[in-house]
Amino acid sequence: MSIKKCGVYLVYPSSSGIYDEQSEELVNLFRTMEKESREMVVACPSWSQKGLQQFFTRNNLSASNLELLSPPAKPLIFKLIQWSATIRKKLNPHRASLIAKTLSNKFFRIMNFFAVRLVTTRSYVVFTGLCLLFCLMAPLGLALGMVYFCYLIGQRILQRGDRQVKGFFLKNRKSPNSRNKNYIYEAVIHNEFEKILELVNHRDDIETWIYPLHSYIQVSRLKGNFTMLADSIFNSPLIQADQRYVSKLVDMQCNIKNARRLITSSERNRRRLMKQYGKQEEKISILQPYPLNLHQSIEVTGFVDNRAAILLLSRNLLKMIYYRNYSTEFPFHHQGDEMSFLFYNCRLKSNSNLMSLLKAYQYLLEKKRLNAKLLIYIHRVETKTMEYIQKHQLYQHVLWISDLSTQELAACYNLADLVIDPAFDAYNIQYLFIESLSFDTPMIVSNHYRNDFLISDIDSVSCFDPYDWEAMADKILWAMENREEVLAIQREIYQALLQQPSAVRKLRNIKKEALAVS
Repeated sequence: MSIKKCGVYLVYPSSSGIYDEQSEELVNLFRTMEKESREMVVACPSWSQKGLQQFFTRNNLSASNLELLSPPAKPLIFKLIQWSATIRKKLNPHRASLIAKTLSNKFFRIMNFFAVRLVTTRSYVVFTGLCLLFCLMAPLGLALGMVYFCYLIGQRILQRGDRQVKGFFLKNRKSPNSRNKNYIYEAVIHNEFEKILELVNHRDDIETWIYPLHSYIQVSRLKGNFTMLADSIFNSPLIQADQRYVSKLVDMQCNIKNARRLITSSERNRRRLMKQYGKQEEKISILQPYPLNLHQSIEVTGFVDNRAAILLLSRNLLKMIYYRNYSTEFPFHHQGDEMSFLFYNCRLKSNSNLMSLLKAYQYLLEKKRLNAKLLIYIHRVETKTMEYIQKHQLYQHVLWISDLSTQELAACYNLADLVIDPAFDAYNIQYLFIESLSFDTPMIVSNHYRNDFLISDIDSVSCFDPYDWEAMADKILWAMENREEVLAIQREIYQALLQQPSAVRKLRNIKKEALAVS
């Protein structure tokens, strides 16, 4: 029996309903449902609906089979907060001060013009007329000056009062680690989750629910079978001394230990879950990602030379990416349409290893005179990374791009000289290689992926040590200089990957396993 509907219990306290660490595996899950033509029933808070729809659009997912299961109306307090935010945005004090400054500058320019004419004129008629005009405008200027002075005084009084009120509340707050400080917010969240729980338990047409690791869930109170997505435990930052992160990591580990069933994307992650958390093999299902068919998104027909037409389309798409991601703080000046560049599809990886890549790239620019730019597809850039680019003046060579459509991502793969993935994350490497090599673009990766391959000869050609940025730089330079040789070897790998029996697990199989164990 096949599943016509698949439930996703996506309940977060955040407004968007998505945590960055789990976006990749959620995209994989939703794309699997889309490929199998299944209706997606997503249980989410009422304030997350718009964010989820934007998430589907941003990741090129179809929302035609999407059903959002949430309470019918938002809590009134959230509507009031949104209204106040909209009003504050419209009454932006910076915009108001800019308008006031512009008007005052124009007023003083006019006054200065008449003053200069007054002191330089040699005609009694002009002098008399200017004096009369000045006398008429003086009261207006004085009135405007008084209004502006009163505005400044009132603003100062309000600022002092605001500081005193905030100081009173901050003085009586609990310690930063106390959970009592957000009791009102937690009450709203708890009430919303109770309503979602009631809606989920009334859906008898869905036998299996899948929920992410961060989702707020009480399995004992839910009907049906629940399976957890567990990959995000391996995608968390490797080094982070923040106390909040440590407590969050402990909570995630407890959730994995208490989960009835788990879903992971590779055999490697299944072995890690069995070893680190003592989970039984039959309680861990593998759901490998569907490779994006990027090549079809930019295919064109009906031209004399279809390849040249595809190349022209890719270049035009790349120009659109340049203009959309142009920043005055970090201007990126490309050199014509045939610019050489390296491409890193970083997306939302927490362990992206960006600093090592930037060090290797800077070394190649300065010591080896590498004539190639660096394009990085990333959702969010950390402050320390931006500071490193400013310090070493790499803003003319590095371009951050985000929110790419399927066609734009295909154009990046098609035009890149080399694709690089230095990440520590345990993403499915076959998935990445199929995406890159479908455009005849060679790829080098971290040797963390080495055990995921069923093919020999991959290490010497395509892998490097991600902890050694000098080794990474040497591998990039070698791959650029021997591009055709690397591509010839990787074409064989690509064909072997395509000819392997499909390891993509169906949701139907996962559902059967869940019912058999429960």
